[in-house]
Amino acid sequence: MGLVSKAIRVAYGELDGHMDNTVTDLNTLKNLGLNTKARMAPKMLECYWYLPPRGIMKMNTDGAARGNPGIAGWGVVFRDHDGTVKGTYIGGIGVATNYVAECTSIIEGINLAIQQWWQHIWVDIDSVAATKTFQADKVLWKLRAQWDKIKHSGIWLHSPALGEK
Repeated sequence: MGLVSKAIRVAYGELDGHMDNTVTDLNTLKNLGLNTKARMAPKMLECYWYLPPRGIMKMNTDGAARGNPGIAGWGVVFRDHDGTVKGTYIGGIGVATNYVAECTSIIEGINLAIQQWWQHIWVDIDSVAATKTFQADKVLWKLRAQWDKIKHSGIWLHSPALGEK
């Protein structure tokens, strides 16, 4: 058995149901004389998304990094009381942690809302750590000046995560 074939068999042994089972994957395994492995079933999670009340713009934010730290970015979606998307925005922040990306998404999103003259914002975030940071008003030093400006801008933040006003 050649070194490449041996390396493939070792790597195959490490697979634990994480194959995509594409036609290419299955043909490759067949050609190498390896059996297919069943893919793990996805988990089904129940989740809810609520429309904001009339006169309030809902802002869903997320931040992520490839690696932790790694190349990171943020994204924001704004929807009105009918659920109509009013804007989507993304941005890169270079190398950062997931936590920094989550916090940045909140700050960037609120800044974008202010630029659009939306005064009543419902901020919806999925990061518990970022939520606690904003609730305790212990925002990262590199975002602190922006957060202090937002807090004193007169914008109305409707979010338990950011300390409802």
